[in-house]
Amino acid sequence: MAYKFVPTLSGTTLGALGARGVATVDERGVLTMCDRGIDVEWMVGAESWRVVANDVATRQQIVPGAPVVSTRIAAGSGDVVQTLYGVGGQPNQIVCEFENQGREAVSIAVLLRATPGARLKKFAAANPTLSIDGLEVMSANRPWQQWALANDELTLRQAVATHATRAGPLNAVKMKAQRNGCVAFVWPLAHQNTLRVVLPLVPGPQSRVNTIAIDALPGSIAVLGGWETQLERGMRVELDDSQLQAAIDGARASVMLQAFADAPKPDADLAMALEDWGLEPEARAAWNRLSVLERRTAAHRELNAVGGWVRVKTHLNAAGRGLPSNSARFLQAVRDTLLQERNGEIDILAGFPSDWLGRSVAVHAAPTQAGPVSFALRWHGGRPALLWEAPQGTTLRSSRLDPAWSVVADGPGEQLLSEPAGELLAMQPAPRLGDVVDEPGSFL
Repeated sequence: MAYKFVPTLSGTTLGALGARGVATVDERGVLTMCDRGIDVEWMVGAESWRVVANDVATRQQIVPGAPVVSTRIAAGSGDVVQTLYGVGGQPNQIVCEFENQGREAVSIAVLLRATPGARLKKFAAANPTLSIDGLEVMSANRPWQQWALANDELTLRQAVATHATRAGPLNAVKMKAQRNGCVAFVWPLAHQNTLRVVLPLVPGPQSRVNTIAIDALPGSIAVLGGWETQLERGMRVELDDSQLQAAIDGARASVMLQAFADAPKPDADLAMALEDWGLEPEARAAWNRLSVLERRTAAHRELNAVGGWVRVKTHLNAAGRGLPSNSARFLQAVRDTLLQERNGEIDILAGFPSDWLGRSVAVHAAPTQAGPVSFALRWHGGRPALLWEAPQGTTLRSSRLDPAWSVVADGPGEQLLSEPAGELLAMQPAPRLGDVVDEPGSFL
């Protein structure tokens, strides 16, 4: 492509495992193709045209733990739903599925514009496939009926809203001088019908889409099943906190997708997070793509002076209803809250927050220098009970919950600890009693 831009990740990361490209979707349903420098938004036409990204009625649902995002808006007698997810194959691509759940027909407009810093100059189409600057960027499972071309997104939205669109072919058009182009396509969508638009993740000859095969691509349910299997790998966490659990699982999926991407390229934070969470194939791929300086800096990292839980809350607060934008640093903060390695010892729940008093926690297969460590926190009234499985000879302690306790592991074990220290209890605004401790090994 002829443009120069620096892609950043903001929103939920989408893609296919092993793909060289990723995409993101923000809380308003705007899709960004990071390797392409293209933003994709949509409009719905019923009684009038509405820009989904600007409409107060727009709602979004992120499937916990999986990079599948649905954005919906009421139109006519029901909702129109956009579902976004990645699929692997030739090519790896993003599927953008529009479903009209109402009883009346609507129109869907898909608008493509340049990401800030990118340039889109030459547009050509062989309906239903669009090429920009000589590369295929979008195709659909049915031909569009109308199209519009403009120099800015406001003019383009106005053209759609006022029906100032055109029928017929879109022959090659090149924007003049420094002008940057954007383009829109309009499809009718009958009630209870679905439209599929696909966007290849990586530019190049391999990005060509077989339009006949679009309907045969996996649906979101099949993609969710695949991610359930993928998220069984590596270090896994079970928390009595649905928001945090969804954020952790979503972040794990995000870093797995980023490991192979060219834009943005993996950095040291990503490589370390993948390694710390036991995602070995992705960690190897990320480490191999770091510079010598980046590897050297990562090798001499020190424990972050800011507590893990403080950093976790900072990431969650910044994300609002969505997922943390910096998945790697978020996962590092979560791990620092759950366990830390110091002088050959494993400090379990080293960053334990008062929010978790009385709540169950389980960690499976956490990678450490000694080998994989698993543990669970249960409660016997107001007293914490630890269950663990660690390599023989590993020294375990829990300095936050019971500073006086430590043990040298000799296979699976359990210990009823002392009641938490007064300063930890004092932070809890509404003390909560836990359930009776589970049987040893029940968390494994």
